[in-house]
Amino acid sequence: MSQAFLAKYFSPSKTAKLCMKIQFFTQNEGKSYIGTWERYKDLLRACSHHGLQKWLTVHTFYNGLTYNTRSTVDAAAGGFLMNKSVQEGYNLLKEMALHHHQWSNKRANPAKTPEKYEVDAFTMLNIKMDALASNF
Repeated sequence: MSQAFLAKYFSPSKTAKLCMKIQFFTQNEGKSYIGTWERYKDLLRACSHHGLQKWLTVHTFYNGLTYNTRSTVDAAAGGFLMNKSVQEGYNLLKEMALHHHQWSNKRANPAKTPEKYEVDAFTMLNIKMDALASNF
């Protein structure tokens, strides 16, 4: 019965495409941990017959994270996450997602308020070079 369902609603090409998205999963630059976790979980749910063992899903998610997010995960793990058991690693990733709403990205990239006479570095360098040249 389940094979008939899978054959009808999940063609081999659709399954292959979903499995590729899972295997080559990466965190999009600037995206939050919780958004990344939810997107990964959505992929796993969309292809629930992926056949991947839990250790591989944990490794795939972890390896797809940005360097900064991986560093945060490792710090939360008290060291390298991959040194934990599969279940401990999975539980930590899940707990971080549950408590992620407490993290704030607003202070990480404060909005720059424009100054009255703001000049970029290149323009400032040109002005200085012109001033030096006019002295000779």
